[in-house]
Amino acid sequence: MAFQPFGYKFDIRSASRVADVKADIRARKKGWFDPGYGARGWICGPFICLWFSAFDRYGPMLFGLIRQDGFGSRIHGRAGSDLNGVLLVAISLPWLVLVLFGMLAAVQHEWSDIAVIGGFILLMLLCFWLAHSDRREAEPLVRFLRDILTATGRSLRATSERHEISEGLTLIVGSRERDAPASALAVHDALLGLGEGDFAILERASEDYIQTMLRDGSFTIEMRRGTGSHFQAARRGVLDTDDARLRFSFEQALAAFLAFGSGKEMPSTFLWLPMSLPG
Repeated sequence: MAFQPFGYKFDIRSASRVADVKADIRARKKGWFDPGYGARGWICGPFICLWFSAFDRYGPMLFGLIRQDGFGSRIHGRAGSDLNGVLLVAISLPWLVLVLFGMLAAVQHEWSDIAVIGGFILLMLLCFWLAHSDRREAEPLVRFLRDILTATGRSLRATSERHEISEGLTLIVGSRERDAPASALAVHDALLGLGEGDFAILERASEDYIQTMLRDGSFTIEMRRGTGSHFQAARRGVLDTDDARLRFSFEQALAAFLAFGSGKEMPSTFLWLPMSLPG
């Protein structure tokens, strides 16, 4: 596996013109200081930059180019964890290395100062490793673009819109309850807007709900159906020892939420494992 402290490459093609692509992204992205969940950022000429939080400047980020591609358009670039912070570290690291070698070459030097500089260099190298290991935290930003621009994303959104959610359900995103009645499109956008560690709940009653949390770009899902009936979703046919067994794609999580919300049978790919409740 390649070492990717500057994030992973993404490449998205759309049948729409560049001007239409920019307009669609601007229409769907959130304002910079919107406290809600979801992608926000700027488009300047051919450049696009998206991030996730109004409060965390060092969270997941996406940077790319929007170009004409035949009769359509193409967005390509890199997405990763804290790209601006990693860039700052990359700029600072060579200078610290030069300072360290200069101090070692000096006739007289203080070992305590050398230890401090060396410690800073080790911390910077650790930052590179953490950025590499957390690079998939930017997956929701890439998913946001696919949902807007690709035929697959638009088709999935249209399919969600055709679903009917039962009356009386409540959609909770993070610690905030949505004011409007839960709808299939609201569920779609809620899951699409989740960032690392965020969660969403579709609730029929206090002990009747489905919930999901985003971890490393994939979803874990739990469901409760009454007192003492709490389940965790697993992928049918995947080995018990495989970590991927409990991880689901956006499309799979969305299918589970829409099935719960409409009262239909869960997709056959889901295996529901009983969980013991605390207390």
